[in-house]
Amino acid sequence: MHWGLAMERPDIITVGGTSQRDRQRLVLGVCPALWAWLSLCVGVLGHVRAGFGLEIIGFVGTFLVEREAWRKGALPPGYLPLRTGLTAIAVLSLFLAALAPSGT
Repeated sequence: MHWGLAMERPDIITVGGTSQRDRQRLVLGVCPALWAWLSLCVGVLGHVRAGFGLEIIGFVGTFLVEREAWRKGALPPGYLPLRTGLTAIAVLSLFLAALAPSGT
């Protein structure tokens, strides 16, 4: 989403560089994937519930950052209600998965 918004203009990569807002969008677009990779590594190394916990923190943290960006007008008006519902579903699913018996 954020990369798409940052790159919608043809002049995104110019000799003078990108705007501050576009740089923030590009960084925000990659941070959740890096956080998810860290969570996966923690989970695979035998700390499954910690991995789920890190994922929950990632979803909530991303939501909070995006809510602030939405308040500043950096995201489309209809984005936050959709993001709120999807984040709630994802967090609830991860929480329930973390509570499930591990089977080991």
